[in-house]
Amino acid sequence: MHHISSVAQRLLASLVLVLILALTSAAQSITPITQQIALPGSPFAVAVTPDGRYVFASLSGLAAGIAIIEQDRASATLLGVLATNDPVFGLAVTSDGKYLLDTVQGTPAVQIIDIKQAIAGSTSAILGTIPLPYNAGPIEVAISNDDRFAFVANESNATVTVIDLKMAIASPTASAIVGNIPVEIAPVGMAISPDDKLMYVTNEVANPTDPGYSATACTTSTGSTMPEGTLTVVDLRKAEHDPANSVLASVYAGCSPVRVVLSREGHIVWVTARMEDNLLAFDAKRLLDNPADALISRTPVGVAPVGLQLFDRGRRMAVANSNRFTTGQVGTVSIVSTSRALRNRGSAATLATFAAGQFPRQWALSPNGEYLYLTEFSSNLLAIFPVPPLLEDVKAADKE
Repeated sequence: MHHISSVAQRLLASLVLVLILALTSAAQSITPITQQIALPGSPFAVAVTPDGRYVFASLSGLAAGIAIIEQDRASATLLGVLATNDPVFGLAVTSDGKYLLDTVQGTPAVQIIDIKQAIAGSTSAILGTIPLPYNAGPIEVAISNDDRFAFVANESNATVTVIDLKMAIASPTASAIVGNIPVEIAPVGMAISPDDKLMYVTNEVANPTDPGYSATACTTSTGSTMPEGTLTVVDLRKAEHDPANSVLASVYAGCSPVRVVLSREGHIVWVTARMEDNLLAFDAKRLLDNPADALISRTPVGVAPVGLQLFDRGRRMAVANSNRFTTGQVGTVSIVSTSRALRNRGSAATLATFAAGQFPRQWALSPNGEYLYLTEFSSNLLAIFPVPPLLEDVKAADKE
């Protein structure tokens, strides 16, 4: 068997990246300032404390756990890894900065972590574990803005679990589970409205019972077909006491919708449609009042977009184009003008693109808006982008 040399591999990856950049956008490629934190495992999610001082990255692979990183004005430093028995996926921090929640697979569960103890390196930082069904496949976790409830997207059993967070902190057992919200197939992303009234859930595949369902609506990169996915709207207050009856609506949301974020006021719902290489924008009010007319725009981005993050006061969107189904998984980032996207400007909404590592996955933004964090799953890296120089690069690259 012949082995490709590391030099040849790097050359091949570079050629693939050039091709991706050429195909995905007419926007100019930039090379932003970045710091890369090497991690001992594959990072999935990233979360930041409310004061912006500490950053957490969930890890799977041989070093399952949570990487703890300290951010200062000059640079960031890896302090250590809080070990877990199983690979870690979703992360969420309470608004008071006291607790970190994660989802683990292997033995499906949600863990409650004392942030102060974790930073100090205490082996007692994991306060307790809330078990989930063996077939749950917990992926993302979200916390209501008032810190009263937590929500877990169970990718493998088409539900979102509702947890009474105050009860869970006091006694982290299954008794803290209120119940489950029935959504659609392979739920992943969740976003909660600023007023805690609604939650939006992306489901990669629609239910066959949905009106207008088509098993061949989408064509994959291998030529096979699959249904569209959906966006489910949940009455959050009802979900806190009657989750089984809390779904308000579900609408088709492109091919493999995987992540969702809201505009600052909650009026616009942004979704990455991974299988169709698009960023979608929905009118939040119309999703309930006039769902057939809720889709505002489809903006082409890079290959297999996953993570998305608003920044620059909501005027820009960073999209992680994972390219996850291609050998080498060389990824890119698209920087999108939200105003142009909402005006249906198509590819002209993408202001700039730049190279990322292998399988760029999820974003976080520091509370002061100064740093963007990106997990690069197959590169075992956390990339950190200072926002002010990035915006300068984007401004120079934008030719309109």
